[in-house]
Amino acid sequence: MSTTTEPQPEAGPNGLSPKQKLADNERVKLMATAFNNGAVAAFVTGIVGPVASELYGITTPTAPYWWAFGLFWMAAAASLHLIARLTLGNLEP
Repeated sequence: MSTTTEPQPEAGPNGLSPKQKLADNERVKLMATAFNNGAVAAFVTGIVGPVASELYGITTPTAPYWWAFGLFWMAAAASLHLIARLTLGNLEP
């Protein structure tokens, strides 16, 4: 009885099969998406929320340094977005 097996795909220069490379790329994209979602959350928390509350007259800033909180959240959002972009640089061709 002869058994035939499917030919195994050849590993690339980094030792990964095409399916492993595809799975690794998807993990990298998922990580970048998580970082970018954190950036969106930081932007909405620190910029969109306070601006919307001011526009609709819900509340007014009570601290004299309220703008510093906005800058902090903007920097956090920009940093997380940059990390997401750098993470995408790890994709395998």
